[in-house]
Amino acid sequence: MGHVSFSRRNAFQACFIAVSVTGALALAAACVPQTMGLTVRHANGVDPQPEGGDPMSTTPVPGDGLAHHKPGYAVLRTTDDWDLFFADPSLRPNGIDFTHQMVIAAYADDSTLSSLQIRKVADTGTQVNVFATEVAPGDGCLPRQDHPAYALVTVDKKNEPVLVYVDREQGARCQADPPKVSVMCRVPPAKEWTENISAPLGQTVECAATTDPTQRRTIVDRDWSIRELPRGSDARVTLIDEAHKASIVVDALGTYRLRIAATDEAARVGEAIAKIEAPPPSDDLYVELVWSNFTSSDDPDTFPRVELRAKEPGGRDLNVMPVPSKAQSVLNQRRPPGAPALAPARPSATSCTIELADHPLWCDTWKYGKNTLMRLRGGSAGRYAVTVHYVDDRFAGAPVACIRTYAKGKMALELCDNQIRKADSNWEIGAIVETTGRFDIPEDVPSVDGGALLSGGDAGIHLPTPVLTPNAKPNPTSAKDAGK
Repeated sequence: MGHVSFSRRNAFQACFIAVSVTGALALAAACVPQTMGLTVRHANGVDPQPEGGDPMSTTPVPGDGLAHHKPGYAVLRTTDDWDLFFADPSLRPNGIDFTHQMVIAAYADDSTLSSLQIRKVADTGTQVNVFATEVAPGDGCLPRQDHPAYALVTVDKKNEPVLVYVDREQGARCQADPPKVSVMCRVPPAKEWTENISAPLGQTVECAATTDPTQRRTIVDRDWSIRELPRGSDARVTLIDEAHKASIVVDALGTYRLRIAATDEAARVGEAIAKIEAPPPSDDLYVELVWSNFTSSDDPDTFPRVELRAKEPGGRDLNVMPVPSKAQSVLNQRRPPGAPALAPARPSATSCTIELADHPLWCDTWKYGKNTLMRLRGGSAGRYAVTVHYVDDRFAGAPVACIRTYAKGKMALELCDNQIRKADSNWEIGAIVETTGRFDIPEDVPSVDGGALLSGGDAGIHLPTPVLTPNAKPNPTSAKDAGK
């Protein structure tokens, strides 16, 4: 027998039935929703908006499982239309009477839309006009939804062609929170990242910024800046990994605060602050020579050259050369012609400066950029006369040399010298007690040549804030420690 096919179509559905005879009869049917000449027109400034007609009452169709469907528009006039459209009979709502009602279904093809709304349905007598609006996210709103926007409504059933007219508008501005930003730091090559970190002098600290992924924000800019530096620090920010990370080099004792500001696609800014502490390396007495009265644009190489010096009270002056003994003088007078003179015997060192390799046992010195750190411990008297020697002139308005002392892990004193100085002159600071880091006078107020105790500004008693207990040794850069 041959193959015979035919179709049957009515006003509400189209069914195609195929019959084949091969000794037995088999029947197959496939039905799809009939949209009755459904047309979709998007507002483009050329095609006119259709005439309104008589408004028809609309009722939203509820149902949590209706969100996921392929994009498009459809008119569902029967239960079979509904089942074929959703391919799941369990989604069929109980409240729709397809004898008198039909469903207009609208599914957007853009998952960035905030919503898809059927604003109005009207009957002209020959056509049903559906006015739909795609609502784009407003300023500050989330740019993407969990699923594309959609809308379903019921209206009175009409056996007429349907025209869907779609326009687009911007949604209202959202008052959303700024991006949530966090920052963690480490001292490479350590693997652990922490919110607040302690770093030894001379070390590089690396910080990384992250944003809360649950906010679904697109970060368009990351700005790193320094919010706080200790006096004397010339630390600069170095960007890493397209500004996802940043690093600075710790070059002075004290507190550093590094700020990260993240800007999202709606120009909202979130920020976080990383706190970095550079404590004294131990509980010993430390004297730190740093600079003040300069900006980040100043070149440290143009600062006056100065030397931090310390000696035990009564010790020899650094500028006094050793004197030959009487026996050496006699032997030098009797030396053969051309023989070199005997050098005077050099006594054991009683003064300390980083410029001399011969340090006394009670002193260690390190250099960090333009800053100097000196550790004083074990002197016979437990006191040390501290001096700043000017190699160059210091003129009015030039950077200011400052001295800070630390004892038992805390700052004890801070003084700065804003006097005009001639080359080869000294700023005599005074005798510092090893156990306290303060001056060896009953009132504990310095009597110094031009120095002033500081408290944030340039005068007054300084009340230091504690710093973290140290757990690391400084990196040796002095001639004495090189190669250790």
